[in-house]
Amino acid sequence: MENTSRTDAAFKIVKDYGVFEGLHLPVLVASDDGRIEYANNHALDLLSSSFKGLKSLNLFEIIRPKNTLNQLMQDVLIAGNDASAFEIEIISPSLTSFFGDVLLTPHFLPRQVVLIFWPRPSTDNFKKQSIANERNQSFGRIGLALAHEVKNPLAGIRGAAQLLMLDASEDQKPLGQLIIEETDRIHRLMDKMESLGDGPNIELGSVNIHAILDTVVKLAENGFASDINIVCDFDVSLPQILGDTDSLIQIFLNLAKNAAEAARERGKEGKIVFSTNYRHDHKMRRCERGFPHLPIEIAITDNGFGIADGLENFLFDPFVTTKASGSGMGLAIIRKLITAHNGTIEFETDNGRTSFKVRLPMAPTDLEN
Repeated sequence: MENTSRTDAAFKIVKDYGVFEGLHLPVLVASDDGRIEYANNHALDLLSSSFKGLKSLNLFEIIRPKNTLNQLMQDVLIAGNDASAFEIEIISPSLTSFFGDVLLTPHFLPRQVVLIFWPRPSTDNFKKQSIANERNQSFGRIGLALAHEVKNPLAGIRGAAQLLMLDASEDQKPLGQLIIEETDRIHRLMDKMESLGDGPNIELGSVNIHAILDTVVKLAENGFASDINIVCDFDVSLPQILGDTDSLIQIFLNLAKNAAEAARERGKEGKIVFSTNYRHDHKMRRCERGFPHLPIEIAITDNGFGIADGLENFLFDPFVTTKASGSGMGLAIIRKLITAHNGTIEFETDNGRTSFKVRLPMAPTDLEN
């Protein structure tokens, strides 16, 4: 009889917690001492953690400042009132932080509170991505026009240099060769600029993202990152994505090369982590396409020294680079290819860690089959 009562009680708790799964906001349930008793999928996504990982933490380790949370808890547990706070710092188990608004309300179980987040970064990311897409289109139009105007005179300069080389002295030939090499370099740069304006030639289909990443990892281990520790943390249960194989290899290969260059700054401790996850409620606002669901997240993380201050807001713009011999076109082209996949790319950087996160849509069921 006693066992039956306990089973019924446990079922009631699971059932009542289940109502939070239908709420499209992150929700935590915590006891009066801060122990986390429940987290819905949106909270797990927000904090980039599993429930097992959250259970090992205390609510006071996630919400800052501590005295503000303590006051909120007292208002709810003692007075029985709802309590809210704005611009509260939220710290994930991976130690990345962001700000948001929180609401605490009493739970039906004694000495427990329900905490609901309104994270500010999601709205900010929508705006940033929209601005980034518009900027990308503007650069593309400028690139097409500039490439057209520059390529014609370049061809004339190169041809004239070749003619001069025929009658040039031995001392003059190196100068003529320099002119030819520099015009070729500018021509290649113009080709890249044109690619920002042209619609990428891609064919979207059902793709296994881990097959793509396996190819990239093998190329890295046997080539440009052979001296760096590479770790793979894959969720092998992920569904197929909607993508173009060649373009995706180009995207993640370029990101991996950038990560390798950054990780190499750490010498023998250099490390790159490839990871995949399913994010239940990541959507990207696009007026012409509604709200595409982008649940597949691929992250490439390095332990270099981070991105230079002042570049965060311009990192995906053409000609922005910290490399002495870089053209600054790589990330701009990557963003264009990802946009063509109806996806998004974001990054997090801190001293000792930089992570680029690509989010992509699932393949429709009829394509998977």
